[in-house]
Amino acid sequence: MVSEATAHLRPGGELSYIFVLQDPESRDEVAVPESELRIYDVARGRLRLTYRLRPMLYDGGKKLSWGTFSIATVRVADFGDVGVQQILAVLGLHSADAEPQMPVTIRWRATNGGYSLHSVFSGENRPHLHGAKEWQRGYSYPQLVVNEAQPQQRFHSGWAESVGVEGRNRLLGVFYGHARGRVDPEDFEVAAWSIAEADTPRCIIGSYPGQPLFIKASAASLDEVMTAAWRRIKGKTECFF
Repeated sequence: MVSEATAHLRPGGELSYIFVLQDPESRDEVAVPESELRIYDVARGRLRLTYRLRPMLYDGGKKLSWGTFSIATVRVADFGDVGVQQILAVLGLHSADAEPQMPVTIRWRATNGGYSLHSVFSGENRPHLHGAKEWQRGYSYPQLVVNEAQPQQRFHSGWAESVGVEGRNRLLGVFYGHARGRVDPEDFEVAAWSIAEADTPRCIIGSYPGQPLFIKASAASLDEVMTAAWRRIKGKTECFF
């Protein structure tokens, strides 16, 4: 087991238990790790498994054998002040030279009595960036992700080099802005999203729409880039809908 948490994901106050698991058989030198998120709900005093997320990457309708993801539960909170909490998780695609990150939300839907899965970087909310096209075009390319545990749950998503959350409902994505090579970036572009809204609209950093933010690649890690970005925009991030 990788992590566990408790939350109030459904109306009524009953607890839910969130577990992220990794297949122990996938830790050898050849196999690609597979992760799974599970939600167990308390109902009438008993614990029952009510949701599973086991993401896989697809291409042309076919599952890619190497297209597995790590899962990190970033935040469990009532992002929109609606009285129940939801899960913000990051799916990290295993690849040779990076781990592309796709943020998703998982929330209870009373209309169907189950949990729904939403990508933050889907549709009109995919990354819209302002740096060098040769380095940024891949971020907005729609990757098809299917929940193998519930195949009807599927989405197309863009991705980021790194994502992070500040405050209650602001998510930042870090992307290459300009680079001399994959291991020699010049700067990073940072974009923001609100996760308080059902459709996770993009935010604009600054005082007017379309103002990009670039962070020089002098930091030693993406975590330091994220810290520098939060410091630059703290108190100055506005959302335009």
